[in-house]
Amino acid sequence: TRCWCLWEIMCALEEKARLAIRLPQSEAPSLRAAIIADADLILKDLCDIRAEKAEATQEHDKTMILKTIASMEGGFQHMNEKIKEPLRQWLLDTALGFAAAATRRDDANDANDTDNADNADNADKDKSAGEKEERLQTQAQLLGQVAYLLGTFGRTGEAIEHSEHALRLFRTLHPDSLHRSCAKACNNTAGFYEASGDADRAHLLLLEALKIYRAVVEADDAELGGTLDNLSAVSRARGQHQEALEFSTEALRIRRAALGPRHHLTAVTLHNVAQAHANLAHYARALELFAEAQEIQAEAVGEYHPATAGTVAAMAAVHAELGQLDQARTAFERVLRINRQALGAEHMETLTAMNNLASVLQRSGQPAEALPLFQEVYALMKKVKGPQFPQLASVLNSLGMAAYALQDLNQALEYLDQALAINTAVSPQTLLSRSLSLSLS
Repeated sequence: TRCWCLWEIMCALEEKARLAIRLPQSEAPSLRAAIIADADLILKDLCDIRAEKAEATQEHDKTMILKTIASMEGGFQHMNEKIKEPLRQWLLDTALGFAAAATRRDDANDANDTDNADNADNADKDKSAGEKEERLQTQAQLLGQVAYLLGTFGRTGEAIEHSEHALRLFRTLHPDSLHRSCAKACNNTAGFYEASGDADRAHLLLLEALKIYRAVVEADDAELGGTLDNLSAVSRARGQHQEALEFSTEALRIRRAALGPRHHLTAVTLHNVAQAHANLAHYARALELFAEAQEIQAEAVGEYHPATAGTVAAMAAVHAELGQLDQARTAFERVLRINRQALGAEHMETLTAMNNLASVLQRSGQPAEALPLFQEVYALMKKVKGPQFPQLASVLNSLGMAAYALQDLNQALEYLDQALAINTAVSPQTLLSRSLSLSLS
């Protein structure tokens, strides 16, 4: 990465100038092929912006630019994120263009195939059928990768639309649906439905994927294990915790056999088994498995990784549920350290960890320590998500309770009134919180 390139892009963005990214037409087929092969890899490579590692031909230029960036509000992290966003958007827009063009070409080719069918001999028909199959296969793969990119932007509805289209094409290619590509497409589409909150539709698609995998792969196939793991998560979302435990336990057996006991995906499944036990109130077993999972994750992906933080956070929640507040505090402090380094101070996962830590401190009878953390969560969440973000009401309620515990009744009422203002449809719980404070004051 070149210093001057990054600096000029940053200046353009700061001045709200229009940033146009252009790809030579000769390079478009290569990018399209790369997206079809692995959109996630392209996204990571394209957005691997680390201004602090940038180079320049002249050393004094590099020193001047890096020093200036470091002195800006937010420093290198702010600049890196600022530049990544238009690059990500450009990649998505380009991929959407490829998908739209492929659909138009397919429609046109279908019309030509129909017009030419009567005049073709058998050899031409076979060749045409082979070409059509290859075209549909490529189009389905492209649509699936575009759906993935849409999902990373939180555009879940569009992701579902593209993923369903890909699934229809795979089913056309394999009329009996007993093919690995159909199972993968079911799996991926289910993930988008789960993200949209439609756990029932996700559950049906995953059961279809499971049926296909059981018919076409070996009993210890890694993709079969992944589908069972996904079924566990969806069952958990549907409140079916015993079913979730059964799916995740089978997934763990498969992943240990297929990937090895120290693989990071094995740790993910181990986490899910532990979560199922926690949801069934098997707390001792859950803590034991969470501890094993976080040890593997720290070894496989590193201590400062969101996956490690997620498992430690789950352990902390179990400790909190058991009233083991010292252990919960220690665990949430670790989660906060990891997320600050891995995701940044303003990421929602970081703010969630800070809020959880503050809540444990509040429960531990330490409102003076909890209050500044709640205040920081509120300020950063408001900055990132805007003043009407619904979750701010919950944080303001916590601030009200902390202020009340510190005998600052006027401040407590002010926080609770702000929470009521955010809630356009006031919940009974929110009203109860305010009424309780008013009566006690």
